Amino acid sequence: MDSYIYYLNIFVEDFETDLIISLKDYNQIQQSEVLQGISKSNFKNGQALFSNISFLKTGNNFKISISAADSSGVQPWFSDSITVTERSLFLQPASRRFPISPRENDTFSPAAGVIIHDALNNAPADTKYLSKYTWEGTIGLLYDDVYPGQVLGTTTQRVEKGSNEVLFHDVVLSDWGYSYILKISMRAKETTFWNLTCLIGPFDVDILDTFEMPLIESEEYRQLKIIFDGNFKAIKADQRKFEIFFLNHFGRKYPQVRWKNLTVSEGSVVVVHNYRV
Repeated sequence: MDSYIYYLNIFVEDFETDLIISLKDYNQIQQSEVLQGISKSNFKNGQALFSNISFLKTGNNFKISISAADSSGVQPWFSDSITVTERSLFLQPASRRFPISPRENDTFSPAAGVIIHDALNNAPADTKYLSKYTWEGTIGLLYDDVYPGQVLGTTTQRVEKGSNEVLFHDVVLSDWGYSYILKISMRAKETTFWNLTCLIGPFDVDILDTFEMPLIESEEYRQLKIIFDGNFKAIKADQRKFEIFFLNHFGRKYPQVRWKNLTVSEGSVVVVHNYRV
């Protein structure tokens, strides 16, 4: 339900009056208010401007009419049938950066969360518009079956009235691993129009007790090539998922090694890793 500016140009000389804009809902017998804004405009020099007119509800059989405010004899103008939908929205991460190496069973810094944005304005959504609905957000992992850890804590949150943001302050990841990607979903309980999702990541999660790991005295880069004789087509269908699976299934066997820059090609898997020695 967006705001619009309507221009009406009529080639009539030496004519001045006030014009009124209105909208009729042909789906309803008893009419209710559909437009809000300044509905009257002065018609002068062949032009009338209706600014900041917006719709109060959605529908698919509306017609706009513009008529004279007095009995000047000007014939009303009617638009074709128009459809009014909800505003287009999308999610953006609440923080400009990913969590930096959070530890297992430790809360994120910064907290994971999203802000609801308006696509038309490319800005945070108007809180008055959002408050007409009950917004609920959930947080989980992009892939539930490849990560060693799970998202624990309060994984469902409601957007407070007067806000366009939701933060998950107490969630943690239960186990360390590589390339975690969080998935936050948002919906309004009163409608199925929006299905909003936002991905945050990838980022690595460290072991909680790093004191048990050897001190890093130097770092060397090595390249490891592993032959993979499975069905590469199945990998290619979701290569990112396979890369995350490989890093966590194989890489976690060597916690003293920091694995980086995984690349996949048919017949092999190449991993460039950083040795801790």
